[in-house]
Amino acid sequence: MNKLLKVKATWTPIWTVALLMLCMISIYLPVFGGSSQRLTDFLLIIVNEDEGVSSYITGREIVDNLIRKQNGHTFNWRPVANRDAAINEIKNNQAYGALIIPSEYSRDISELRDVLITGKTEGKAVK
Repeated sequence: MNKLLKVKATWTPIWTVALLMLCMISIYLPVFGGSSQRLTDFLLIIVNEDEGVSSYITGREIVDNLIRKQNGHTFNWRPVANRDAAINEIKNNQAYGALIIPSEYSRDISELRDVLITGKTEGKAVK
């Protein structure tokens, strides 16, 4: 074993692999190591079409919560007036996606809540 370790040809592959790994680390760390993991410039659109007939939870509360608590921390939420404007902005590459709260959201949530609380099994399916 000692004779094998004294041969220069034995150390060449070991030093080559070590040198390649050092090169890979020196390339990887500056590119990925110091990057920020937060998506603050990731623009998403939020459209609230909810009519808000329930006092339990409304689309307005969801929009306010997302904009107040999440804006700038994970995504950049921007409210838009209607679905067509949101789709248009996505097609024009001005935003990455949209969250559209449907017009019957509050009503469906309150019906689902009533079904779950009362234990009725004849509740209608939510779209």
